[in-house]
Amino acid sequence: AVEREARAKCQALKDAAVAALREKVRLHEMEEDHQANLEEATRALADAKRGLESIAANKDKMLAELAEAQRRLAAASAAQDEKKLELANMEETLAAENKKLEEQQARVQEQVRKRRAEEDALKA
Repeated sequence: AVEREARAKCQALKDAAVAALREKVRLHEMEEDHQANLEEATRALADAKRGLESIAANKDKMLAELAEAQRRLAAASAAQDEKKLELANMEETLAAENKKLEEQQARVQEQVRKRRAEEDALKA
């Protein structure tokens, strides 16, 4: 009976040792899986970081291009305003010259009318 009890204890110890080894193997496999997941997550994070850096660089480039386009638009607008002012001045000058020509034409017509009247008076 003592021998059987000793064998049972020995078997229990063996079973416990096997169970402990199996648990150790399971924990080791879990640790390997965890390490693989951690490495994959680290790579994904590095890829995401590179993507964000690329987006930031593109954003900076686009903002610079936008600022340049706004500068060009402002310059073009200023040039257009200058041309409008120049055109308005030219129109004003043209109107003044036109008025002078109309006045001169009226004087010439008046002179022609007077001469005709004088000629008609001489003929009569």
